[in-house]
Amino acid sequence: MSAALEIDRPTTARRIGPKGAPVVGIAHELRKDPLNYFVGLMRDYGEFVDFRIGMAPIIMLNGPDAVKHILQDHYEDYPKSRFCRPFKPILGRSIFTSTGETWLSQRRTASPCFGGARFQFMAERIVGATRKMLDRWDQFDRGGEPVEIVHEMMRLTLDGVTQALLDMDFIENYEEVHDALTVILRETEKRVWSVAPPPDWLALMTRPRYRRAVETIDRVVRGIIDERRRNPRDSGGLLTTLIDAHDAEGSGDEGPLKDQVVAMIATGHESTACALAWTFYMITQHADVRERVYAEVDEVAKRPRYSYFPFGGGPRVCLGNRFAMMEAKIMMAMVIQRYRLSVLPGQEIIAEPMITLRPRNGIQMGLERRSAP
Repeated sequence: MSAALEIDRPTTARRIGPKGAPVVGIAHELRKDPLNYFVGLMRDYGEFVDFRIGMAPIIMLNGPDAVKHILQDHYEDYPKSRFCRPFKPILGRSIFTSTGETWLSQRRTASPCFGGARFQFMAERIVGATRKMLDRWDQFDRGGEPVEIVHEMMRLTLDGVTQALLDMDFIENYEEVHDALTVILRETEKRVWSVAPPPDWLALMTRPRYRRAVETIDRVVRGIIDERRRNPRDSGGLLTTLIDAHDAEGSGDEGPLKDQVVAMIATGHESTACALAWTFYMITQHADVRERVYAEVDEVAKRPRYSYFPFGGGPRVCLGNRFAMMEAKIMMAMVIQRYRLSVLPGQEIIAEPMITLRPRNGIQMGLERRSAP
């Protein structure tokens, strides 16, 4: 229920919050344990919290009315801030980082691919991807092997995105993509909260693993685009739509097209995978919740609109919000229907904030069949 807002002009409104250290503000305290630190700020200071990261003044909003004011009622007064800049090496000139008419044009181009007649097609692809994973789990179950649920959900949601949105088969070099995205997310998180983040060129030059990860995603996605050009499909899918829109513009620069596809792949599976992994973990910790999962999903929808906003809100609401909710519900229902999951003992489950909220070392889970496939 919180949102952070960078202030680019003076204001006479009275604000309270931690003073922080000279020059760096609260940067050091924030890096130690960002989740608990932000919860503490909300508890200690209330709905509006004023602080600095470096010399950048920021207000954290902790109420639905204030969040609605920013995201919906007056969104034009609050453009994307400097905190989007560290995403440029991977997301480039995509809808995630663009503004103004460029952003609006990109959104209008992609929007038809997330609804209408495509929705049933996407749901069928999600069901197929989930069934394929569960069939693979049957082999683990017969051998008494556990599954690492974060890895499995990352693989599943990437499969779902590539099949449902891009209308293509599963990305064969999944492990390479997953490892590269992990490196990129961790590096980007550091740069977002840095007092003096290095420029993109310097970050890429001085961090070899980060540079190689960005190059890996670039190579994989350009390969996906090239393959679709060699084997075009008139399917109304997102990949074909983006390629057609780019070609219609007559630009010889493939960069923006590549950036758009990267954005859809990177943002389209990571957050859903993390949400599913945490959901399955929490279900194992609270036996009574197992029977109330779907009732609680309905309950979330009855809260004030901006007390829970995982997809943002207003005109900039996540383009794939309906797809992500549909995807998560189908995947969760199919897994719960077939398997009862249990967390293997001896693990320390640690939340790692890195743009999304991943379990740092994964979660090993045992499988117990509940129903026949």
